[in-house]
Amino acid sequence: MQFATTTDYQQVEPGRWRLKLTGAGGPSTDAEVRLTGGAVYSLLVLDAKQGGLTAELRRDAEGGTVVPAGGVDTGAGGTARTGLDAYPLVAGGLAAVAGVVALLLWRRRRSTW
Repeated sequence: MQFATTTDYQQVEPGRWRLKLTGAGGPSTDAEVRLTGGAVYSLLVLDAKQGGLTAELRRDAEGGTVVPAGGVDTGAGGTARTGLDAYPLVAGGLAAVAGVVALLLWRRRRSTW
């Protein structure tokens, strides 16, 4: 698979798995993982500090009976746009409060003249 890409989940038998990780032009690395039945995992393949590759096994879910569709959902960070943003509502509310306070102060100052 290409660098910085993901694959779909695959259903495999539980148990110990020995993996051979190879990169383009780099040394290969052996990794051993243990998978329990009824769990969903992601295997992250990363650059090792001393060169080559290293693997990190992450448990995504346990007790699932359906294999998820697609890759790991990592989110969109600060660029995520879902639902109604709260910022316009907060800004509008603050502007309304400021307007009411200004009107009250103006009326109070006008009545004291």
